[in-house]
Amino acid sequence: MQSTQAKQRKREQKRLKREEKRRRLQTSLSEWPLFPPWPKMTETFVDYAKPIIDTLRPGCESGQLRRAFWIASAVWNAMVAKGGDVDRAVDLVTGILTEDMKQPLPDGLLAVIKRLAVRKLVRFDDDDRIVTGVEVQRDGDGARFRVACENPPPAVRLALWRSRLERLDDDWLS
Repeated sequence: MQSTQAKQRKREQKRLKREEKRRRLQTSLSEWPLFPPWPKMTETFVDYAKPIIDTLRPGCESGQLRRAFWIASAVWNAMVAKGGDVDRAVDLVTGILTEDMKQPLPDGLLAVIKRLAVRKLVRFDDDDRIVTGVEVQRDGDGARFRVACENPPPAVRLALWRSRLERLDDDWLS
């Protein structure tokens, strides 16, 4: 038969062991962010804007390249603002560009805008950052890019993710 002190010591050891487990679990969970980090926006955006960059001729002026990136950023931001609705985002961007150019958009540009919108939905749908600036600098034959962005607050990101899930549920049921 064990003495009372031995039983208390054994209970105390078990309690300390449980506390140590809890501490390890809490520290390991704190290393997991609520939202995973995104890759650098410049890399992501250059990959995203590839369809509109490919339409430009090699060695084009930096102004043309800047305009192409401006259009790509407008489509990206419209897709974020419209919650991934391709038609509404394309309408928003084409309306802005038509007003800016004071004439209808060429069919080729409209096709590129639609392609960018679909590309954002398919490949970058979970990225809700908002493009706030694009810098283009000529570097010999090539160019260097820098893209600035704003991260939405966690509550906004969570709301956007929930709306995406609801859309998926609606698509799944229909």
